[in-house]
Amino acid sequence: MIIKCDENMEGVRLDRFLRKRLKETALNTIFEYIRTGKVKINGKKKKENYRLALGDMIEIKFLEEKENPKESQYKNLKVDRNKYMKMVFFEDENCLVINKSAGIAVHKGTGNDYGLAEIYKSLYKNENINFANRIDKETKGLLLGAKNLKFLRYLTEKIRNNELEKRYIAVVCGIVEEDEFTIENFLETTESKVIVSDEANGKAAKAVFKKIKTIKNKYTVLEAELITGRKHQIRVQLADMGFPVAGDKKYGDRNTKGELMLLAYYLKFDNQVFQLDYSEFLELL
Repeated sequence: MIIKCDENMEGVRLDRFLRKRLKETALNTIFEYIRTGKVKINGKKKKENYRLALGDMIEIKFLEEKENPKESQYKNLKVDRNKYMKMVFFEDENCLVINKSAGIAVHKGTGNDYGLAEIYKSLYKNENINFANRIDKETKGLLLGAKNLKFLRYLTEKIRNNELEKRYIAVVCGIVEEDEFTIENFLETTESKVIVSDEANGKAAKAVFKKIKTIKNKYTVLEAELITGRKHQIRVQLADMGFPVAGDKKYGDRNTKGELMLLAYYLKFDNQVFQLDYSEFLELL
């Protein structure tokens, strides 16, 4: 088998490329074949950390390429095409921005046979579609996706360098007095939830909050800008402060009613800005 490196593969480590391409081949077998020269680049042996260059000819001997049956089932998912295509907020040849509804997981996992990533791979017949940011299943709002692996790596680098600006609208229970404040702490993921922890056990989490207005003398509308992107970060930080997000059954009152009042409404990278009008969202209260 000979594969020519295209722009989707450019810059990918050899071992990671093979793991993705040869999904049913054991990892130790892949490393063995790299070491023994049964995988060559342009006719020469390379180490597992070699990064593929555009035009490289990858020769794979004695390895059988098989389709991963767990992934093949997503190629023709029976989903409401109109429903999910209406969620497409923006797209071009590289980028896919989705305005996600509440109650839909981004990825498959516990309790979810498939998520938005699998749905759009199926709808677009494109296995390279992936989302660069994640939001909770019950959170609404903007998801930034890539249509090819090269652009996904570009977005991932933007996130790593804090060059992707992410803002949320959070409606919290109670009246917040401060007009602007920063929460900076450490968050630890346990078996059941995320908790505020210490530096030894948690990961650094930082967000900046601005007060927009109060509603019904009962709720405060905040804009939250994530500096880091930890799991459940906004929900945990605000609940720890004594102002849980309205509708949050996990970190607020488990008997609460209504939707989780958290909206990912703003994304910015390079010179591109994607922004939702959140006035209709606030009418849910």
